[in-house]
Amino acid sequence: MAFYDFLPGPPSTDNTEAPNLYPRIVSSGTIGIHQLATDIAEASSFTPGDLEGIFVELRNKIAYYLGAGYNVNLEGIGNFSVGLKARREVKDKKEINSRSVYFDKVHFRTSPRFRRLINRRASLTRASGYIGFQFSSNTDEAERRQKLEAYLDKHAFITRTDYSSITGLLKTKALEDLNRFEKEGLIKRKGRGSHVVFVKTGERISSTTIS
Repeated sequence: MAFYDFLPGPPSTDNTEAPNLYPRIVSSGTIGIHQLATDIAEASSFTPGDLEGIFVELRNKIAYYLGAGYNVNLEGIGNFSVGLKARREVKDKKEINSRSVYFDKVHFRTSPRFRRLINRRASLTRASGYIGFQFSSNTDEAERRQKLEAYLDKHAFITRTDYSSITGLLKTKALEDLNRFEKEGLIKRKGRGSHVVFVKTGERISSTTIS
């Protein structure tokens, strides 16, 4: 089940009318590669490790072909393409060389088939009781702690994104949980900046694992 809410659109030019409201999805969290691999493994003969390896190789091949000037079409899902950008404004193409042009944004356009599939499987409910998009999981702390411990029983470490994925918490709340569990001695923080991960107390992890 997915929740939705309404957000106001741009105000009228003369500000005399109330803005129109537009439906927007209320995020339930982020599903990562590990969760996808686990779900697919349960319905197939593949192992989660095999599937995660396939996802990594798929990512690498998509990047390779986009970098070689191709569009990449995943049939039934959508089409990837890239855009270029010059490092400065150009009036004459002779003024700039290839070193001043670089790949910029990656564009993804979903296929009609994929949109129809989402609509067939979607179950929408108005997010009454939630304010705007401040939605987060309503699971209690004990349940979230159990999910964390179960995850760390199978994995060397957990990231904030992973924890958000398995609990449905938004970023701020997820960090609050992890910081509290760290103070309680359940987990320890490793790494710095964007490479911060959390491990079970007493576990060791090499720096190369989280780089």
